[in-house]
Amino acid sequence: MALYTIIAAVGENNEIGAGGRLPWSLPADIRRFKELTIGHAVIMGHRTWDSLTVRPLPKRRNIVMTTSHYPIGNGAETAGKVQEAVAMTQNAENEVFVIGGAQIYSAFEPLSHKMYLTRVHASFAADTFFPIKDFSNWQLIEENFVSKNHENNFDITFQTYEKIDK
Repeated sequence: MALYTIIAAVGENNEIGAGGRLPWSLPADIRRFKELTIGHAVIMGHRTWDSLTVRPLPKRRNIVMTTSHYPIGNGAETAGKVQEAVAMTQNAENEVFVIGGAQIYSAFEPLSHKMYLTRVHASFAADTFFPIKDFSNWQLIEENFVSKNHENNFDITFQTYEKIDK
């Protein structure tokens, strides 16, 4: 059975998107995202798909959630419902990453066992927000602060959470 993992970068006010793009440029976060997701399936909504500068994401199985006849193009599979995406990935031997957007995070949160968050220590104008606000079912197991530098314009903290069995 596949293990679902949420991965997101989140601003101080839970911002994750503005105008179909990330509100920041953080090469350290992009490197971490690639290191964690390469070799795995990634599940995303069609707006996240549209926001990608490279489509499909290389060396990953790309699954796009859409309920319409939205044109996805070559290199990605589509799923209309969560159950369909789960059926497509049920035999995955490793993690399946849920990469956004907000509705997809909400839909997969009950199925997820882990979260990788990059906390961006700044506020941004945004129109899309990370929907998971209740962390009572999650335990922070690792945290790594990275100071603003020549490459990254903001302080960030990499966090790893695991679901608490209740």
